[in-house]
Amino acid sequence: MSTTSAASATRREVPATLCIDAEAELAAMAEWLAGMVRGVGMRRVVMGLSGGVDSAVAAMVAARALGPENVVLLSMPYGSGRHAASAPASLNDARAVAERLPEAEWRMIDIAAAVDASAAASGLHDLLAADPANVRAVLALGNLKARQRAVTLYTFANMAGDTLVLGTENRTENLLGYFTVHGDAASDLEVLSPFLKTEVWQLAEASGVPPVVIDKAPSADLWPGQTDESELGFTYSEADQVLAHYWPAFGAARPRGESIPEGIPEAVAAAVLARVDATAWKRAAKPVYPGRSAR
Repeated sequence: MSTTSAASATRREVPATLCIDAEAELAAMAEWLAGMVRGVGMRRVVMGLSGGVDSAVAAMVAARALGPENVVLLSMPYGSGRHAASAPASLNDARAVAERLPEAEWRMIDIAAAVDASAAASGLHDLLAADPANVRAVLALGNLKARQRAVTLYTFANMAGDTLVLGTENRTENLLGYFTVHGDAASDLEVLSPFLKTEVWQLAEASGVPPVVIDKAPSADLWPGQTDESELGFTYSEADQVLAHYWPAFGAARPRGESIPEGIPEAVAAAVLARVDATAWKRAAKPVYPGRSAR
């Protein structure tokens, strides 16, 4: 059965097990973020504003923590390039979020030229020209876009000198391995890591994220028509109920073999767990050779 509470009312139905006190969480997140940034002698954060709900919530938290004048929002569409452009709706949604934070600095940077240069140098253009439907090549182009956005964010932070890169990854995407290594996973600090996607939507509602962003189908917009749930093969609601069952707290895991959440098909639960297992290497610490003397 799905329900909502006064503290976590949202436009989407939320299973009772996933309801949070969104206002209390937002206050705690802002306090933590302010302490972390100022504790290392920095003043600002820079982050990607994609038009999606995760970056929108992170922007709202950053503005609350540091003051909007200390938040830099970079929207980085793939615009005029050799391949299909990012969806215009994503930039429009990013603009709607930026308008809620008029004192924050918002910039639009077209990453097409940089992406195309890397794609040409690596031979990726040739692969796509030979077969535009080549799955590996399409995925490589999507990952290249994500990594170019990380390069842009860190270049800005380096030039500013007093700025950290704020990430936007949530716990659902982390456990499912639904992120690009050295791309959207690249950051100096994160505020959404303890929260499942279903919980992020509650935070969005409580923090004043525009309804158009909350209601849209989640998409990384890495290729035309892409949506997260169609690519994953299950909904975020289904995934979150399974993940919350086996990982009831950030960093804590339950033994497998227990009953699955009520109302979740066994095949869906198996698919979620299989993806968690298959992407464990993306979350693990980088393997480092210890040297012969350590053996």
